[in-house]
Amino acid sequence: MFDLSFKQIKRALGLWKSLPFWLKTPISFGKQIYMVRNALGMSQEQLARKIKSGQRVIVKLEKEEVDPQLSTLRRVAESLNCELLVRFVPKIDLEKFLREKAKNKAENLVKMSVASSNIELQKPSSTTVRSEIKRIAENILAKKRSSLWEDE
Repeated sequence: MFDLSFKQIKRALGLWKSLPFWLKTPISFGKQIYMVRNALGMSQEQLARKIKSGQRVIVKLEKEEVDPQLSTLRRVAESLNCELLVRFVPKIDLEKFLREKAKNKAENLVKMSVASSNIELQKPSSTTVRSEIKRIAENILAKKRSSLWEDE
């Protein structure tokens, strides 16, 4: 049903649960800059010169008083002999996430239909309701994935 892109994405990005502990542990960018700079024995002024900036920029970065541009972080990382990694790592499998979202949307649509059927005293059986939820969810996933993001 789904094309290879989900497998390719999973291979390229991995999943949150498969990341090593040290990558899951959040350490602020400011603290990371401070830790590496300190370990290298580099002063804020020296780092500032390496990135062609003023010392105040390094102070603000380390104290996280600014929301730095990616280009600034790249220059800092390069100057500290580090790689800057920016990654989108899915929290759960994207296919599973979409299936759950489609199921919820289908359940909401069917609930509205069942409610109006109740008014007319023509309530469908629970088997029919489950089957309709499954059919609508599969239809959403196959043809109308963008509808999952409407009305959020």
